[in-house]
Amino acid sequence: MSLEFITQVSGTSIVSLTTPQVFSADYDVYFVNAQWERVTTYPEVYLTDSSNNVLNHSTNDDEYDSALLVMKSDTSFAENQQSNTYVGWRELGAYVDNVDEGYGMSMYVYNPFDSSSYTFVTAQSASMVSNVLWGGKAAGTFTKAIQCNGLHFGNSSGAACDYIIANIYGVK
Repeated sequence: MSLEFITQVSGTSIVSLTTPQVFSADYDVYFVNAQWERVTTYPEVYLTDSSNNVLNHSTNDDEYDSALLVMKSDTSFAENQQSNTYVGWRELGAYVDNVDEGYGMSMYVYNPFDSSSYTFVTAQSASMVSNVLWGGKAAGTFTKAIQCNGLHFGNSSGAACDYIIANIYGVK
């Protein structure tokens, strides 16, 4: 298995970040490394369509499912699940309370461009919450078989982030 760099997208002092149309018929699997800073809520990841519109960002659409194991360094682990939600894959990463500490998430995206298959993701994340390390391992699915062309990164508070950076690779 090898990674082929597709693009990096980034922004500073922004609420959200949308990639260009990075998914294509060239790859079935993508690797994404994303970083946020100054997010004090849940990171949210959405898929986008061929016009870069966020898929299902309304209460009438609810195609995002995810499950997350949160591994806290000071206490017992916790399991979070989200089913049929319109807030994207909010449970792909652990909660974030990291002003000036940063947050990282890496994920694999499977079948996003194939309109006859569901899109699946697996992810891992690391964050700090009140000076305690939280690790996360997650899986998610988009429960509608449609062609997806890119990603949209945001956060549940809607507050501006110091930065959001995403590196996208095709997997061969």
